[in-house]
Amino acid sequence: MLTLESAQIRMRDALLSNKRVPLDDILGPTSPRFEIHRRHFVRSVTASLEKTFPGVVNLVDARFFSFAADAFIRAHPPASPCLFEYGAALADFLEAFPACASLPYLGDVARMEWAMHRVFHAEDVGEEIIPASLCLFSSRWPVDAIWRVAMGRDEGPVDMNAGNAWVLIYRDKAEVKFESLSHAGFVFHENVWKRNKISAACAEARKIDPSFDEQKGVAQLKRATAHLNIF
Repeated sequence: MLTLESAQIRMRDALLSNKRVPLDDILGPTSPRFEIHRRHFVRSVTASLEKTFPGVVNLVDARFFSFAADAFIRAHPPASPCLFEYGAALADFLEAFPACASLPYLGDVARMEWAMHRVFHAEDVGEEIIPASLCLFSSRWPVDAIWRVAMGRDEGPVDMNAGNAWVLIYRDKAEVKFESLSHAGFVFHENVWKRNKISAACAEARKIDPSFDEQKGVAQLKRATAHLNIF
């Protein structure tokens, strides 16, 4: 006898299959309509991912992204009906996806875009060490420069040997922005959010770069926290 649980499992598997799966014994004469839903499901989730990862889309082109997203969705389907919560695992997936092997930086571009996405949707509750509407992000690739070129904000080519990217991501009204930092600047902001005094954070930054500009670091901090009214 068909149980509710087994019917749900079969429908889930059919939804994630890349080919039509007969469900006549469950859905009866309405079974053909499920095929429409199956195709729409993948398209709608792909569209959501495209909005979250526009830089990745531009780097690989829309057709390839749809191909990769199709494989990702079937391997890691959404666990919630709220699609803005979906996509955290895409970076790891792209790094392991054989077709992306020639783009070793793509995973970190996706991680930075996911961080930007989370900052945009974040609610600050006042208890975090770093407010949820701020994020410090680092990569061994120059992903800040890669992203700007991908989005048409700078001209390429990008020097892939430029070294690490150190980035401060923050929300400014209804927009997410980021500022590229030096390693010393990253250490400064990191120490500020560990509740260290500005002078102590500056001292830690100057261990990395004795010429670290405290005024520049504080100005960045004020821009990033203008919506929080805490500095």
